[in-house]
Amino acid sequence: MFKAVLFDMDGTLVDTLGLYLDALNDILADYDQVATAAEWSLSVRECWSDQQWIERKQIPLTAIELEAIWTQTYLLKMNQDFDAKPGAEKLLIELLKHRLPIALVSHSFPAEITQVIDRMEWQGVFMVVVSDRELGASKPAPDCYLDAARQLDVKPEECLVFEDSVAGLRAAKAAGMMCVVCPDVPLQDATKVFAEADKIVASLKEVDVKWIEELANEKGI
Repeated sequence: MFKAVLFDMDGTLVDTLGLYLDALNDILADYDQVATAAEWSLSVRECWSDQQWIERKQIPLTAIELEAIWTQTYLLKMNQDFDAKPGAEKLLIELLKHRLPIALVSHSFPAEITQVIDRMEWQGVFMVVVSDRELGASKPAPDCYLDAARQLDVKPEECLVFEDSVAGLRAAKAAGMMCVVCPDVPLQDATKVFAEADKIVASLKEVDVKWIEELANEKGI
């Protein structure tokens, strides 16, 4: 059986990715630019950098400037309502009941992570919280997942990861972990896009502890 379960945050546990897009478009509007839904879906799957957005939209900002403005705008947007992804809270509660250690491993900044945890009243749910922004190596680098495993005192191969992006999937696999992908947006070609995934689910509503145990048995964990 897996000894720990690690979750990405935005798009996996909480439905906040739309707020990121709204914040980005508020910034782009000053330069008569817009990020389309198709561009956003691609950027989420591939985890585009701030520099990629700057080059794509030809805006006169540095990556550091865009990062700062985007974060500030997003934090203001978070005063709006947002919800947990379907099945997320039920799964977290069940994992806690079974005393399976849970970690949160996110590409968001620590302030953003804290705001989500406070809004969702998830204080005490996660034994470990990791922001790859603090490690100097963002997903798809495996550093964030390896750091979470180290803090949990478990081996990478004993961890199960839940992700929604290609970059997150690659980070988990590079860390030597099993990864279940729950795409934030429906993808007709999900099996191709997420070919490295150990499983793909349409919703976390499909997942419970019994499902995780069956996956562990299937994979010989």
